[in-house]
Amino acid sequence: MKKKMRKSILTRRKSMTQGEVDSLSKMICQRIIDYHFLEDITDVCLYMPIQNEVNLSELISILHNNNKTVWLPRIFSDKMDFFLFDKNTALIEGAYHILEPDNLTKLYPNPNTLIIVPGAVFSINGDRIGYGGGYYDRYMEAYPNCQYLAVCYDYQVLEEIPYEQHDRRPNVILTEQRIFYIS
Repeated sequence: MKKKMRKSILTRRKSMTQGEVDSLSKMICQRIIDYHFLEDITDVCLYMPIQNEVNLSELISILHNNNKTVWLPRIFSDKMDFFLFDKNTALIEGAYHILEPDNLTKLYPNPNTLIIVPGAVFSINGDRIGYGGGYYDRYMEAYPNCQYLAVCYDYQVLEEIPYEQHDRRPNVILTEQRIFYIS
């Protein structure tokens, strides 16, 4: 069931035009700013988009201009950590052909850390289907005191999806149309 849902939604997402991705990503970035998700945050963990994911690159200069430190994920075997991304950091191809920061300054997460989480499918209750690697679930398990904000397109949020014991929920899911606060 999970695989079928993931495949269906990802097929729809891959069929989006670049114009749709750009327009909706811009709206989502603006909503992150408008709803003050960054207010008490010092560290913001983004991701490098693949396959028409919400593109958060517009936030990078805004974050830097507001004295926020930006971090991007790197995968080492079955573990994901976040590493510094500033104007001097190059991007290199990493695991799964995803760009990663060529920097070894590692984040030590704290309650003022916001981790923006990608995913394939979400439910209105905060359940999340990722891409099957479990990297974000393990990170959320290891660092429960961080703030987790999932971003996706509105059609990626369904009423219900399968949920497994090891799955972790973000604090908030934000789309171009709706915001779901997860208790």
